[in-house]
Amino acid sequence: MADFLLLAYPEFPKSMTPKRLAHIVRPTPDELRWVQERCKSPRARVGLLCLLKCFPVLGRFAAPDEIPAAVVEYLARCAGLDGLTLADYPRRTRMRHHIELRAYLGIELWGAAAQALATQTMERIVSGRAHLSDLINGATDALVAANFALPALSALRRLAGRVHTRATSAWLTEIAARMPESAGQRLEALLTVSPDATEFAFAKLCRSPKRASRNNLVEALEHLIWLNTLGLLSRPPNSVPIHKNGRGTLEFLMDSICCGALVETLWPP
Repeated sequence: MADFLLLAYPEFPKSMTPKRLAHIVRPTPDELRWVQERCKSPRARVGLLCLLKCFPVLGRFAAPDEIPAAVVEYLARCAGLDGLTLADYPRRTRMRHHIELRAYLGIELWGAAAQALATQTMERIVSGRAHLSDLINGATDALVAANFALPALSALRRLAGRVHTRATSAWLTEIAARMPESAGQRLEALLTVSPDATEFAFAKLCRSPKRASRNNLVEALEHLIWLNTLGLLSRPPNSVPIHKNGRGTLEFLMDSICCGALVETLWPP
């Protein structure tokens, strides 16, 4: 779940100051005129205006309970309808407004075409990155750029999971196909705990590097020296990605060498 903390899936800012409200949802005179032309009921007018101004922020049509009260209050005031809320915004009216807004904004709903675009984008990204959040963020950007309404986050999570699983299976299949007969014995050796050790070598090899700092530098260098005793691979396999996950140069170097060391151990040059 920590991986999804890196998501850029659009949401309203947590702090809605007057200045921020004016920046992100202030309606133009043309927008106010368009809303007034399409709604006779003041409550429906507030609802349509909220959907119109919230769509660019979220990339999708928000349900009434998703829209912060501060946004509703601000937009109602901009329309000269102070005090009105979305409490009596009928679903049937809201669905009709969705259709009108799609035509007005040039938006396409989530469907086969949007899913194909999201899948293609994720498949392109997964070849160089491992985080599910990278796949979701890339697909979100592509969908917004192509004027598709975003689906629920759960839909993007499921799609990213399928793409990631297929890619991982393909990498593992290729590794297994390339593995020589002697590699099994070398792999078994990595999983054997020697009498003077407290853990097997594979766990030590795959240990995540600590935060890049001067205090951790000595330990990192000692780990690199130990990895050299396994035989390092100067070039990782082209088809198996080594990703930079944003933790810094030292961590990236350590991740790359750890992956290379494992492959070199199984397939010596």
